[in-house]
Amino acid sequence: MNVPLILFPEEPSAPGKIDSEFAYEEEAARSIGFRTERYDHEAVESGDAVAALGRLSDSGDKQRVILRGWMVPGEAYGYWGE
Repeated sequence: MNVPLILFPEEPSAPGKIDSEFAYEEEAARSIGFRTERYDHEAVESGDAVAALGRLSDSGDKQRVILRGWMVPGEAYGYWGE
């Protein structure tokens, strides 16, 4: 079964590091077997999906994703399907 990937936002001042508000949630998700990665929330807000997701590893297949993070404008959710 393809376990969903949970995306958490990066710390704005430290790219690649988990946003401190979500650190415990990421740790809990990993402890029960979820794969987690991080995205650039500021890039999502500015409409740059490529930059927002640029550091994600390629699973080579379609991946179910759970987005955990700060709210974004409705149109930003369209990036995830591209």
